[in-house]
Amino acid sequence: ELKTLFTGAVSKIRIPMNGMSNSLELNEISILKKDPDPKRPPMSISIGMAGFQGTMQDAQKEKSRISLKNSFSNLKMSFVPDEVSDLVPHEMNLEINAESLPIKLMMSTLYEALEKSIKVEGTDNQAYLPMQAAIATLPKMLSDSASTLNIQNTFIRSTDLDTGIDGKLNADATAPFGVSGKVSISVKGMEEALEGLQKK
Repeated sequence: ELKTLFTGAVSKIRIPMNGMSNSLELNEISILKKDPDPKRPPMSISIGMAGFQGTMQDAQKEKSRISLKNSFSNLKMSFVPDEVSDLVPHEMNLEINAESLPIKLMMSTLYEALEKSIKVEGTDNQAYLPMQAAIATLPKMLSDSASTLNIQNTFIRSTDLDTGIDGKLNADATAPFGVSGKVSISVKGMEEALEGLQKK
């Protein structure tokens, strides 16, 4: 039965591994696409480097940590008009660290809800109710665990613009959207870029 197979699969992810780390880096990526007009050269996208790193620590403990990093550099696109080419990002870096996550409790709660959903006899909407109720408890779990999300060393850069992002968000079940904190965004070169556009 499908439910039996699903139950077996879910049971294997009830308790997450204590930690894991994954990374991927690709270099010199190129994509070519023929232009509909045979007189024009192929459209191309190239990336010098694209990378991803992800780490989870202490998933078996009451409070866990997850770190994510994503980046690329030397992005080039042949089809971007010259007038705006200096505004198109060629480099990006994103770093996020989530602290004090109640991963063990969240996984256990979701697993129990899945078990209940599988056993429900009735419509799909009725079967989804236990999961819906479990998901509704997650913001309070994060708040009770004092979970935080830190954004650092995050930027998007083009020839003319340099945009930086950093901040810290705190899980807060009493706040709108369930979070409180501050995120700052800085943009360097905006005035010069606008002036340059007006001249073109």
